[in-house]
Amino acid sequence: MELTNQIMYLGAALVTLVIALNSSVELKTRIAINSSGLYWSIAGYLMALSCFSFVFFPWSGKALTIGDLLQLGSDIALGLLFRAIYTRITKKQLVYFISGTLATCMLYVWVVINGNYGARVEFIAISTILLSLWQLYELHGCFKKDKSYYLRFIYLAIFVQIALLVSRVIVTGLDLSAHASTFDEHQDEFFVRLAYIFCYIVIFIFLGNYFYNHLWKLSISLNQKQEDNMLSILNSLALARDDETGHHILRTQKYVHALAIRLKSIGFYGAQLEEAYVDILYKAAPLHDIGKVGIPDQILNKPGRLTVEERNIMMTHAAMGASILEVAKDKIENTNDVLSVASTIAESHHEKWDGTGYPAGLKGNAIPLSARIMALADVYDALTTVRPYKKAWTHEDASEEIIRNSGIAFDPAVVEAFISEKSYFKEVAEAFYLEERAVSAAIGS
Repeated sequence: MELTNQIMYLGAALVTLVIALNSSVELKTRIAINSSGLYWSIAGYLMALSCFSFVFFPWSGKALTIGDLLQLGSDIALGLLFRAIYTRITKKQLVYFISGTLATCMLYVWVVINGNYGARVEFIAISTILLSLWQLYELHGCFKKDKSYYLRFIYLAIFVQIALLVSRVIVTGLDLSAHASTFDEHQDEFFVRLAYIFCYIVIFIFLGNYFYNHLWKLSISLNQKQEDNMLSILNSLALARDDETGHHILRTQKYVHALAIRLKSIGFYGAQLEEAYVDILYKAAPLHDIGKVGIPDQILNKPGRLTVEERNIMMTHAAMGASILEVAKDKIENTNDVLSVASTIAESHHEKWDGTGYPAGLKGNAIPLSARIMALADVYDALTTVRPYKKAWTHEDASEEIIRNSGIAFDPAVVEAFISEKSYFKEVAEAFYLEERAVSAAIGS
């Protein structure tokens, strides 16, 4: 059984070594006594070294002692790992754990020097059972904080290990002293050893999956925070160039949201307008005019009609806005679609259904859906509010103009959604108008 055992331990050593090397990714970013990733790396490396020691055991008797000690160290590191997942490990507690580990190792060495093979096996078995019971206790604490099924599989694997050890040492009552060495065993004993080592591999594989899943969620969370912060900054920048102190942005955001929901409810673009996408659209809408930060005030706030040259400058805000948002998007790794959609809207919300818009002269369905929705919302709000160059249109006149331009400036499906939402548009416009009047009256008094 010697060669078979060596092959088994070599395979286990290579698997755990690969997992340990991968775990170093977490170790690079977070080295602390409360980092479960730290103990994950330590446990993996110790177990890999332990298995390598058992491979070399037939050529060196000391390799068995080293392998057993490394295995004990790995088990202790696993216990600390599970503890670090759900609670804080203090320096004082860590000192106790290290002292206990050293004392256990010294006691084992004393047994090796003064005892026989049976005493050595019984010591390791009992120590491992006790450490496994401690691991189960710590895992039970983990379940209060994290109900990951990876941890549940690990719990089951440790429980099986305990059962195997109890079966081998206590229940079967094997005469361990009759064996010349660790690898001098019957076939059924080998299979128990194989199952035991397999449980270790399962534990480390599921630990790897647990940590990578944890890191993935952490990465998503951090990226979301980054994007939220970026959106907040960009929204503030957009508000600074809104000639109505933000009301245009807020109104068009409501209009876009209403149009998207209505489009889906009446049977248009249902595959695109999933709930998640509509939410992204709602968040992206306020950034449609972000490019106006690059337009001079004398053009942006000019009370009269723009000259051809000034209009050409004004038209650059679409491409400029897309560029700003693309740069912002590149600053965030694994970003979700908010900034991508915002960039698309900024660039294309002045395109027209018949291809006479700008900046690219896109036509029909070549115009992104998000931009087609924003185009109508933007025009309605521009028509119904006072601008430096014009008076406000009535809701009725603005609605007639939008309906008249169905299939010309606007997607007919979006216009149909607008017709269904006309009363809501009027309600939103009037609510903001009344709010502005109230603020003006308060300031005047």
